[in-house]
Amino acid sequence: MRRLGLISTLLIVLGCAGPGLAAADPVLGLADDGGLVTEPVNPDGVLDAGAARGVRFVRLLTYMNRYPDDDRYLWAAERAARRGLGLDVVLALPWGHAQADVTPTEFAAWAAQLAARMAAIGAPLRVSVMNEPDLLLEASDLCDPATAQRVTRQAGYVPTATRVRVKVRRSRIARRVVRRHGKRKVVRRKLVWTAHRWKTRKTLGATIRTIDSATISVAQGCLSIQRARRAATFLNAAIPAVRAAAPGIAVGAGETSACAGVGVFLRELARVGIPPVDRWAHHPYPRIADGREVASPPAQFWSDRIVEYSALVHELFGAATPIDLTEFGVKHSYVSDPHVRAEIWRTAFARACTARVRSLVAYQWTPTPGDQGRTWDTSIMGAGLTDTLESAQLPTLRC
Repeated sequence: MRRLGLISTLLIVLGCAGPGLAAADPVLGLADDGGLVTEPVNPDGVLDAGAARGVRFVRLLTYMNRYPDDDRYLWAAERAARRGLGLDVVLALPWGHAQADVTPTEFAAWAAQLAARMAAIGAPLRVSVMNEPDLLLEASDLCDPATAQRVTRQAGYVPTATRVRVKVRRSRIARRVVRRHGKRKVVRRKLVWTAHRWKTRKTLGATIRTIDSATISVAQGCLSIQRARRAATFLNAAIPAVRAAAPGIAVGAGETSACAGVGVFLRELARVGIPPVDRWAHHPYPRIADGREVASPPAQFWSDRIVEYSALVHELFGAATPIDLTEFGVKHSYVSDPHVRAEIWRTAFARACTARVRSLVAYQWTPTPGDQGRTWDTSIMGAGLTDTLESAQLPTLRC
């Protein structure tokens, strides 16, 4: 009876709706790498603010070899557990070029050890292996034109030629001789204008179903395929190791980005094969065309297509695989109007309901000090953890 109660508690806190369970509202989660780990000025305030607004678990992004003994990650996890919050932990490779020196075996050993230490805290726990591998994982090849053609064909894609209209800046220098103050002087004027021309671009054909765009370039497709193949080597090593070190916890993958090529990445990952997973995670950030600030949520905000992404994951990795949206937010430098940001949040929650996803994580709760749009800022609360139109509506979001 005690064991049954423990399982029920885990399902409630983490919102782990598994096969055969009735669909429910996506469970809200909190993620704030700066406020909880890297610059923890007021971590208790962040956790209390989240709990007061309906948050049921904390998502922590951990990087291999970043902190001695992983002390900061464990410290943040223990603070969350003391408040009765569940844990969703991402076991990530080192950031940037440092990952090139890490072998799959070394990564698996570190991931297994940290997962076991997180499980020992006693809070409901689930983990993911790697963070945004479709975007951050360094590919083994630079995908020059010849390599790109070979790699994409090996993966079953047929490149097609399309003609696209592009803008070209042209300049012309006009030269003339004038007479000033009785002297001849050469005057040169540089004239610049924009012209249009057509060029041929190789793309992966629209007959290949992708969730990010009708077509993507062969070079982008090659990069996504190379990253998927390398990601598979780490997943094949780490997933079994984590399961052995922390029996009973949910082990997942994904943590994919909203960038172009994610559909090709998923298909190649399924083609080369990875161990079965207990969940799949995605970061459905709204994509802003050309980085322009906008006044209302246009269609391109949802080019990541949450519903289509979920359908593709279920097609490739199992119809019963739970989907967790583990990072979401609206970048302030793109959308400064809080009313628009709040509307985007409502739309995202509605899409999550339609896709029957399990959880939705608000990424970044405290504003980046002195940021002014120069770096990443998707904070859902204001300075001093004051409510905004976005945060105030969180407890009211329902399917």
